[in-house]
Amino acid sequence: MNLAVIGSGGREHAICYKLKQSPKLKKLVCVPGNAGTQEIAENIKEDISNFEALYQIIKKRNIDIVIVGPEQPLVDGLVDYLNKKKIRVFGPNKFSSQLGYLLPKPKFSLKRIDLFFIKLLEIISSIELNLRE
Repeated sequence: MNLAVIGSGGREHAICYKLKQSPKLKKLVCVPGNAGTQEIAENIKEDISNFEALYQIIKKRNIDIVIVGPEQPLVDGLVDYLNKKKIRVFGPNKFSSQLGYLLPKPKFSLKRIDLFFIKLLEIISSIELNLRE
């Protein structure tokens, strides 16, 4: 399976680290990535607000599933854009991500997004365990 992770922070590094452990993984791409993800994935420098450029990278590298990490592309509608292009993508749609983004307490909003990704890692681990059985 070929996977792409969008983002350049510690959260994205943790996601890449966990995904890299799967024997089902063939290719792991991180856009734009960071020094840590460079050790475990192919980093591709691209502006993550340029949805068309991201789409071209995904198509060129035959990515099966995209995981969107940062809050801003979620709020800007990257998941909706990729869904319209028939790309399998994991992350909340524009409407759902704006609900958390617009909350009056930014720390609460960030906590909710982080809990979302903690749940993602649990799901990935669960799927991996089921595939091994």
